[in-house]
Amino acid sequence: MRHILLLGLALMLACQTPPKPRGPVTPTEPVKKFLGTALGVISAPDSVQALRLEPRLGVALENVDGFKILKKGPMLSAAQIDLLKSLIQDEKSYDFAHVKRHPMDPTISFLFKKGTDVVHVSVSFDGNLWQFSGFGKKEVEDNDAVRGELLKLAEELFPGDAGVKGEGGKK
Repeated sequence: MRHILLLGLALMLACQTPPKPRGPVTPTEPVKKFLGTALGVISAPDSVQALRLEPRLGVALENVDGFKILKKGPMLSAAQIDLLKSLIQDEKSYDFAHVKRHPMDPTISFLFKKGTDVVHVSVSFDGNLWQFSGFGKKEVEDNDAVRGELLKLAEELFPGDAGVKGEGGKK
């Protein structure tokens, strides 16, 4: 019986099609309205760097919206940038209809640069939120729909760092 169950499980896994890679996404009007001017930087950055943040507000010389930068991570590859852009520009990545009451406590941020313009996209895995800041504006929204993809990217960028999984930055 055990062998039959294992064989059945193996057949199910073999028959599943692998997930399709994300392609370019054209932002819809709600996404354009939400991101505003920041969309120009996000859609065509010169570079994107990962930053590991302390999820509690505090005093630090180097910070992103008051969250201390614990570590400057790698520059994202072209494929990683394309994935992140597609997640950000896809309306299905958001839940504009509901508001969460969880505090924004990011553990990772993506620093988008285009010329002298800068936009931060900070991610909280505890509350499944992301915050977009730049051009004097901060917007927070739900990221439940893409949490898994964001987490996988964070684990690639900061391998072995338990804090990116929403454990309050503790190792």
